[in-house]
Amino acid sequence: MKKLKAAVVVAVLFLTGCASQRPWYNALICSVAGGAAGAAIGAGAAGGREAGIGAGAGAVAGALLCAALTPQAAPDADRDGVPDSADKCPNTPVGVKVDATGCPLDS
Repeated sequence: MKKLKAAVVVAVLFLTGCASQRPWYNALICSVAGGAAGAAIGAGAAGGREAGIGAGAGAVAGALLCAALTPQAAPDADRDGVPDSADKCPNTPVGVKVDATGCPLDS
C-alpha cells in the first residue's frame, strides 16, 4: 500500500507539471511524464507486473492532457501583432508599424 501511495504522489506531481503553462510544455514531455507516472502506478499497484500497461496508459493520458490544455493564440484580425482585445486601432493596414496599442507610429 505504501508503494501505491508513493506512486500516486509521483503521478500527481508529473501531471501537475504537464498542466502548467510553461514555455517548455509540449505533448512529448507530457507523454513521457505520463508514461513514467503510469509505470510508477502500475508497478506500485501490482508489484511491477503491470508497469508496462500503466506506462502506455499514462503516456496516452499525458498526451491527451497536453492537447486539451494547449493555449490558443489571441485573435489578431488585422495581423499587426497586437491582440484584438488590446487593439485600439483595429483594421490597421498590412505592413504599417504600430505601437503597443495597435495604432500606427508617426513617421
